[in-house]
Amino acid sequence: MLSVLKRVAPLLIVTIFIISSNNAIAQRWEIGGLLGGTNYLGDISKEPTLSKTHIGINLWGRYNISRHFSYRFGAAFGQISGADSLQPATELRGLTFKSNIWELTNIIEFHFRPFGLSHPQNKKSSFYVFTGINAFYFNPKAKFNNTWVSLQPLATEGQNLNGGKGKYSRVSVSIPIGAGYKFKFSPKWILGFEVGYRKTYTDYLDDVSGNYPDLVELRTTNGAAAAALSDPSSINAGAGEIRSAKNDMRGDPHLKDWYVFAGITLTYRIEPIYCAFPPKTRRFHNVD
Repeated sequence: MLSVLKRVAPLLIVTIFIISSNNAIAQRWEIGGLLGGTNYLGDISKEPTLSKTHIGINLWGRYNISRHFSYRFGAAFGQISGADSLQPATELRGLTFKSNIWELTNIIEFHFRPFGLSHPQNKKSSFYVFTGINAFYFNPKAKFNNTWVSLQPLATEGQNLNGGKGKYSRVSVSIPIGAGYKFKFSPKWILGFEVGYRKTYTDYLDDVSGNYPDLVELRTTNGAAAAALSDPSSINAGAGEIRSAKNDMRGDPHLKDWYVFAGITLTYRIEPIYCAFPPKTRRFHNVD
């Protein structure tokens, strides 16, 4: 995944450089952000759960390429969580998690009505859609002995046992897919609402993807916390009753996880900067 980021980063830098070097009107630039909620879809929750909505924030800069297209870059922070106890189909499994999401956004917007640049024929409002490619960091945690512990180092699915595939990366990329509505209530200020789903290329936002490992071996190698959080439904894993068997289905590796940012947006349109003095003009004199 780091190799993907290494390929994406130069493209993003070049894009920003080209845009920044453009000497067009300064009103192409905007700054703003989103304040709202975050949620998640994955192996612990197949759809967003209202009770698991957390506060999310997104700050950005926007460059209006044309009256219909804009480029947006920035950073976002939110939290996602899930619990099997909220889903009757998986209640007995007993898994739970929470994770912070730190995101770098790289998005192209399309406005259905002319809106991007300041223009006499522009509309005061428009619906828009967007997509792009983002990079993000996550770190799923669960509670063990009343303490929140990071799950990735514990290898709860036995990733480090018997020549396993190794622990998953906590850095990944996502494809944002979303829509919103903007309304310009003054020459400089724009209010709106936006919903953006992120299709990720990891199945471990919730630390759940494949099959159960041998819990006795996991406890011996990775510790009591790893075994207990791998299968909370087991009683005294490694010493007493174990409800799951090695290679029993724990998650679905064929379905990648998603997370969502949604909320109110507020944007400030930077006014053009005019030169204080008019350019010098060349004067011609008649020569006799």
